[in-house]
Amino acid sequence: MSINYKVKKKKRKPSDSKITLDAQHRNKINEITKLETSLPSLKRELKKNIKEKDKLLKSNDGFGFIESDKGKKIYILNQKINKLNRTISQIEKEKIKDEYYSKTAHILYEYYDNVKAVSQRHTNKSTDNELDKMAEEYEYGKNFVSGTQNKKNSY
Repeated sequence: MSINYKVKKKKRKPSDSKITLDAQHRNKINEITKLETSLPSLKRELKKNIKEKDKLLKSNDGFGFIESDKGKKIYILNQKINKLNRTISQIEKEKIKDEYYSKTAHILYEYYDNVKAVSQRHTNKSTDNELDKMAEEYEYGKNFVSGTQNKKNSY
């Protein structure tokens, strides 16, 4: 005698994936920091690709012809080299961070200003380290906005 059991699948409710602006900001800053720390490995990869491209270019039999397979590899390496050069220059010039703050500084400024006001209404003293960190980022964003406005006005 066999017993048949019906296995019910558990229904999952769609999760409410709300995330605060502060969490999104921290994720973006972490992403930018990871890019900055990956700079040495990007430079190593660039050198490796350049050496490989030079090796392929020197291996053409001196007749000025490049075999189609080598030509494809050289083309792909050129694309990688150009992409790496752009990425490295953006990281070194801090363009990524500057663009991020120029696009979001006013939003972050308002957000941290509101957070600070709400926290001061609920507690008269802000001893929480998290609030102090938020205030520092608020001040950084405020200084960044005023610095970009001064640059625009000086042109």
